[in-house]
Amino acid sequence: MQAPLRHIRWILFDLDDTLWDFEGNAEEALQELFERHGLPERTGKSAAEFIAHYQRINKEYWRMYESGLVDKHRLRTGRFTDAFRAVGLPESEHPENAWEEYLEICPLKTRLMPGAKELLETLHPHYSMAVVTNGFEITQRTKLATSGLSDYFDAVVSSEAIGHPKPSPIIFHHAMELLGATPEATLMVGDNADTDIQGARAAGLETAWYCRQQPIDSAGPEGTYLIFNLSELPALLR
Repeated sequence: MQAPLRHIRWILFDLDDTLWDFEGNAEEALQELFERHGLPERTGKSAAEFIAHYQRINKEYWRMYESGLVDKHRLRTGRFTDAFRAVGLPESEHPENAWEEYLEICPLKTRLMPGAKELLETLHPHYSMAVVTNGFEITQRTKLATSGLSDYFDAVVSSEAIGHPKPSPIIFHHAMELLGATPEATLMVGDNADTDIQGARAAGLETAWYCRQQPIDSAGPEGTYLIFNLSELPALLR
């Protein structure tokens, strides 16, 4: 049977939780930060409790940021202020500039999603590839460099740099322009059904949804290919 994506010449990848293990790396960084400031003793809470609060709060701040309801500074600072409050730490005792410490620690973590580097090794000789991310420019480039992924990509496009976050078609069109790509021969691979998949489809791209946390019988967004492991992608392409 012919691979359904055999016509693809260019591939765009999301970064966080598609190639770079954002969840695992962030948990390590948050635990390090929580313990560095002696917060288990000061709050009577565990690092795991703090991380659970932070993850819930961070998700909501990212939703607001992508909707234009908060700016970058409010996202970076507010998620920590609210998480410290959630574990009962008085505002007068909040670690100063904890958000800066986190942004120094987290991008240096190197955990990747299972099979990510092997996939890029396989695809790199055959395709021109780019990262398309809603993360911050310097942070995302640091993650790529530290984890040894930079050399696989011909371009890195962040929403911060161009002012249009996924799912806006503008960010996908910008990435294709840098690669010299056409929509019908470009594939977007990402874990977020809304920002990665629906956004790319609106821009006219083929899509592969890395639905690692979805039920095996999930239909997914209409017209997209589903993969449950990154190792499944090459069979769709060749």
